[in-house]
Amino acid sequence: MFDSIIEWITSILSPVLEVPNSTLFVLAVAVILNLITITTNRLFTDVNQLRNYEIEVKQYMTNLNTAKKRKDKQAIIKLERKEPRINRIQSIVAKQKMKTSLLLMFPFMAIFMSLNAIFGSLDPNIVAILPFEFPILPKQLPFSTWYLICYFATFTLLNRFFGVTFEMDEVPSKVKSQPKKNRKKKKRFR
Repeated sequence: MFDSIIEWITSILSPVLEVPNSTLFVLAVAVILNLITITTNRLFTDVNQLRNYEIEVKQYMTNLNTAKKRKDKQAIIKLERKEPRINRIQSIVAKQKMKTSLLLMFPFMAIFMSLNAIFGSLDPNIVAILPFEFPILPKQLPFSTWYLICYFATFTLLNRFFGVTFEMDEVPSKVKSQPKKNRKKKKRFR
């Protein structure tokens, strides 16, 4: 049954099975799958809250490491009191990321395995030809290598473009552990 499905998909994809069409097709598949991932992340997670959590954890770890390097026992004790909250935040972040990963893992694996079977069955198993020499990679790339390059390259670019990335250099908009600003009360005249 799986072989008949692969043959049917191969007949449909026949125009894109040779270089350079295959190169562009795999790039397009990677972009589409990344857009699906971004959309799913936007729908099922609070991206801003996760970003704030990640920034808070990074600030905590930086402060803790700095205090340990300075051997500032008071600061270490103060920061270690916040450790349960940081552990809880890390757990929340991991659960949120896992939710979308589990949702998309099986469909993406099915797509990857199907396309790998189709392109892997071709006589010259070449999907892309690099225009330059690269020390780690061969000049002619099979499907799996080219797909992974396209997926991770477009993943970074599209996540930054759509603001789904968790930038660590940003200042969080609302981190709960930061002190609230003191508000001055106006003096009332009686």
